[in-house]
Amino acid sequence: MMSLQIIKDLIRQYHLTGTAHEIADALNAKTVDVPYSELVTSTGVLLELGPDMAREILARFQAVAEQDPLMWSQLQKLNSTGIDFSHPLTIQMIDQLQAAEVFTAEQAEALKGIGLKKKSPWEVATGDGNVVSVEDVAAALNDNPEISRQVLVSVNRGESGTAVTVLINELHDGRPSGQSQAFTYRTGGQLPDDPVIASAISQIVRAVSQIEM
Repeated sequence: MMSLQIIKDLIRQYHLTGTAHEIADALNAKTVDVPYSELVTSTGVLLELGPDMAREILARFQAVAEQDPLMWSQLQKLNSTGIDFSHPLTIQMIDQLQAAEVFTAEQAEALKGIGLKKKSPWEVATGDGNVVSVEDVAAALNDNPEISRQVLVSVNRGESGTAVTVLINELHDGRPSGQSQAFTYRTGGQLPDDPVIASAISQIVRAVSQIEM
């Protein structure tokens, strides 16, 4: 039941339409960028960007590092423990190097892309590696709970008049949905604007007035 609700929420969140198969494909597609905060070394840059771009980027990085102690320390980290490419300061450094024309726009975006990991909407909601089935999506699309209403009436008749409270709770398959309405009336006051509720309260007041105290 919980997974069906998650599917419904994601369908609304991502404005998904189509068949159950199409929606399942969309929920399982790795289209969401999330920060990847792991430390990445120069070997990781090679694996992510390929030898040609990695070689060019590292050569440019080294050229700047030879003139800048801060860049040299970052190059040392890149060649040892690694750099977190998702960290705001790393992103700021890459942007500054692009502005200084050390990196091209393509190279800067490629480096910042290392700090992002593609996940599916379903993985973001339920955990890495999880996949939603077409059958579960179909069940969620066809899951139309029976809607009913619970009407609670409270009447208090005293010397000063009669007070009536009508509480209406919406139920989904017999369980409270969290949606409710309350209407109140006291003798001498104004009936609710809802004509059905106003008529019901009027009938209740007339019936109660006939009860001997």
